[in-house]
Amino acid sequence: KYTKTKLKNYAAHAGFLNVPSGSGETPRFKSGFVNLPGSLSNKNTFPGVRLIDEKVKRRFEEYSPEKLKESTKWRPETSLGYYHVENVDIFISEIKKLYAASGSELHEVVERRIRNHLASNNNILPRMAGIAGLHAEVQALNHIISMTDTEASVASKLSSSYIYTQRLVGARNEDFPACHNCSGIINGLENIMTGRVEGHTRLIRRKSI
Repeated sequence: KYTKTKLKNYAAHAGFLNVPSGSGETPRFKSGFVNLPGSLSNKNTFPGVRLIDEKVKRRFEEYSPEKLKESTKWRPETSLGYYHVENVDIFISEIKKLYAASGSELHEVVERRIRNHLASNNNILPRMAGIAGLHAEVQALNHIISMTDTEASVASKLSSSYIYTQRLVGARNEDFPACHNCSGIINGLENIMTGRVEGHTRLIRRKSI
């Protein structure tokens, strides 16, 4: 379905199963969510973001942000540096544009979760986790909340939904645990079946800017 280049760019794909609690409703399944593009390179840096200049340690060059899309490993103990979301409104505006371009609208609940995640991290996020809100599993979450073919409340939609993410590169089809950002955004009643990165909370930094 995807070319090798697209596989490297997407890194993973996500989907969900929604099993309504009410009788008579049919379970809903959707897959094919892939990461939206968001640059954390020195050129064309994502709007609203300032990179915090921390040189990658020797022997860890393969995990540099420029090569991250090709990496199949996640090492929370390996710091690639951080980025500072200096203008949250501009940051969110660009995320909304990318969602719209992909054929969906960013739901206000997901927007609020992204903003809360930024605030809880003092607007400083690990570069290895990418742009908060653009990964495939967050898009799956957004779709679940946005479903209009059910009268269920947002809480009911979430509690009856099961999100999964699988690798598209490296060991394909293996579970892809939610990164630091996704773990901070997908933190409600919904169920993440493919887990979270172990020790992701260690990446939270104290306010330094």
